[in-house]
Amino acid sequence: VVNYSDHLRQFPLVMHPSQSESFGMAALETVAAGVPLLAATSGMIPSFIDNKTFLFPPTDVELLADRMAQLFSETDLSLQESFQIQNVQSRLKHEYSTTSTVLSLMDNYEQIVDSKAWSKG
Repeated sequence: VVNYSDHLRQFPLVMHPSQSESFGMAALETVAAGVPLLAATSGMIPSFIDNKTFLFPPTDVELLADRMAQLFSETDLSLQESFQIQNVQSRLKHEYSTTSTVLSLMDNYEQIVDSKAWSKG
């Protein structure tokens, strides 16, 4: 989709019911676009969503239905506020920026190299 972020902003809420997620790039892109996310607690998604009303266990269909009913009754503005979109976006920028990711990878690599050197004695 051309202008994917603009496309996402057409919706007041996006659902991401993935039962098997590693990093959750679609989830990150949704929140980066400024759209609240109702997501399964798979992969790293729970690490950046503070309001647990926006999370559900991947196989709990009844809880998903309850959360959908609850969230669909809210206005667009109250969804934004409940989700704490600005706080979540700020955390994502800080923790998952290219710079912080590269620095983390470099740190992990150095730890691996150091542990290999230590084990060779």
